[in-house]
Amino acid sequence: MPSLYRIDRADVITAVNADWDAFAAENAGDQLSARHVLGRVLWEFISDPETTQIYRGVFHRLREGAVVPPLPFRCDSPTLRRFMELRMRAVQDGALELEARLLRAEPREAVALLETDAERDAGLLRICGWCKRVAVAEGDWREVEEAVRQLGLLERYPLPALTHTMCGDCLARLYGCHEDDDDG
Repeated sequence: MPSLYRIDRADVITAVNADWDAFAAENAGDQLSARHVLGRVLWEFISDPETTQIYRGVFHRLREGAVVPPLPFRCDSPTLRRFMELRMRAVQDGALELEARLLRAEPREAVALLETDAERDAGLLRICGWCKRVAVAEGDWREVEEAVRQLGLLERYPLPALTHTMCGDCLARLYGCHEDDDDG
C-alpha cells in the first residue's frame, strides 16, 4: 500500500495513513510518525532549500490547476535502494494529497556516504534529491557506489556533507523539458 499524506493550503500536514507510520517504523523514523508530523509544516522535514524550492513550485502549479505526472524518485537507505513514485493532486480549498508508492527495493552493500550520523567535513557533494545520483563533475551524475569509487571517498575521512539538488534528467521529467543548466 502507498503512503498517503495530505497538506493544507499553508503546507501543514493534516493527515497521514497507516502506511505512513509503517514506513517510518521500518526505517527507524519514529520522529516521522504521525504523532510527530501532524500539524507541522512540511518544510520542517526537508533539510535543503533547493528541494524545498522545487516542491513549492510544483505545489503552486498544482494549486493553479496543472496536472503533474507521477514522478519517479528514490528514498534510499545506506543498505537499500528504494525506487518509488510520487503522485500529487489538488483536492479542495488549496489542499494537496500526495501518494508515495514503493515500486521495488534492492539490497546493497552499506554506503557510509548515506549514513545520517557519519562525521562530515566542510566540503559539499551534490546529490539529486529525486534519483539519488551524485554529481562527480559538471553534468556527470553517477549512482552513489560509482561516485564513491570515482571520487576516492573510500580513502577520505571525514566524508563531505551532502547537499540536495536536482539533476538535469530529473528536472526534465518534472518540467517536461530539458533545462539547459550546469546541473545535468
